[in-house]
Amino acid sequence: MSVQFSSSAPRRRRGFTLVELLVVVGIIALLMSILLPALNKARENARQVKCANNMRQIWMACLMYANENKDKLPIPPRVENFSSSILAPGIAIMMDPNGNIGGIYDYNQGTLWPYISKSIQARQDVFNCPTDLDAFRPVSRGTINYTASYQRNFTYSWNALVRGQDADTTTWLKPTGIRLASIVMPGQKITLVEEQYPNDGLAFLSGSNDVDDQPTNRHLKRGNQGFADGHVEAIFPEDIGFNTNEPNDSSYINIQKRELNCNLFFHP
Repeated sequence: MSVQFSSSAPRRRRGFTLVELLVVVGIIALLMSILLPALNKARENARQVKCANNMRQIWMACLMYANENKDKLPIPPRVENFSSSILAPGIAIMMDPNGNIGGIYDYNQGTLWPYISKSIQARQDVFNCPTDLDAFRPVSRGTINYTASYQRNFTYSWNALVRGQDADTTTWLKPTGIRLASIVMPGQKITLVEEQYPNDGLAFLSGSNDVDDQPTNRHLKRGNQGFADGHVEAIFPEDIGFNTNEPNDSSYINIQKRELNCNLFFHP
């Protein structure tokens, strides 16, 4: 009986060729080009939901305030409404004095804060959209100010009509405020605004073409807007009479849509 031994050496494993590597790299690049937009869209959708939740919490705080103050809503601040001024009672948030441009909320003083949180950080969190935080944050007053010496520290403002009448238009320190019940068709009226470049707590939306006060389009060409009945919608600006897909383009205006959605006292 004879025993046979194999004299063959182990076979070497063949590596990838350059062409095969290039094919794999090309496939990975193609998959990334397909998946990244979808991932970015999913991330922005999540941010939009967080932003909408912020706005709901703010408006619920406004409703709680009104419930304890004879149906009167808290009064949004103008640029001039500093915490050191002698103001009418009911100012929702004081402005931190920074010249005549505005841009900073005082997170320590204001009638709304007890209905939001005791925590300064929590107050800041609820008044800032996560998408807005992820970008340079100019303010707009007359023109967009890209060189302000301070960082805007909030995203949301109120429809200016929530402020009521100003008894003193020289100092702007004596607003009257409004009652919640005075808002007609509350399910259709925007009271809380996600602005593009806010400079204070007011957005003049009805009957105005003020470039300072433009609803944003930062959520995939939409912006969150809060309504008097408490719901929040992500809305294309043109659907409410604006065009902020070009933020400073005032060539598009639809007064009828603005009145229907932004004039709190208008009934068609």
